Amino acid sequence: SLINQTLIGVMLAYPLDEETTSKYARTFQEHNLSISLSDFRIGLIKSVAVRPEYRHRGIGTELTIESMVRLKMMSCDFFLAVSWVSNKPDSSQKMFEKLGFKNILSVTDYWTQDSIKERYLCPNCGNPCHCTAIFYFRKADL
Repeated sequence: SLINQTLIGVMLAYPLDEETTSKYARTFQEHNLSISLSDFRIGLIKSVAVRPEYRHRGIGTELTIESMVRLKMMSCDFFLAVSWVSNKPDSSQKMFEKLGFKNILSVTDYWTQDSIKERYLCPNCGNPCHCTAIFYFRKADL
């Protein structure tokens, strides 16, 4: 019965299209990071969320690994993950690093303009968002 089932975690991951690849490439160029994304098929791991009462049980890690497997099956050469700086113990930063992702760039106020335009409330700082984005990169060599 679906009535008694609880959603405990979600993951958003997909191969980048040309437009989104260009967006990330511009961000990297603006920060003097020379990574040519257009030469490869990139899988983006954008969001990992687990209900608070189920955190620290490896669920986020399992969701991320499953996403990596599926992105690899979609012929992705590399994985790009975006996280935000958080001093919380359940931050995705540690998880990405344990899974072999390399921190390649940090961008202060990365979501500020987007949060104003889209009118969303950042769970960390409200609106406008002043969080720092951390970009992680990893070869899809599972």
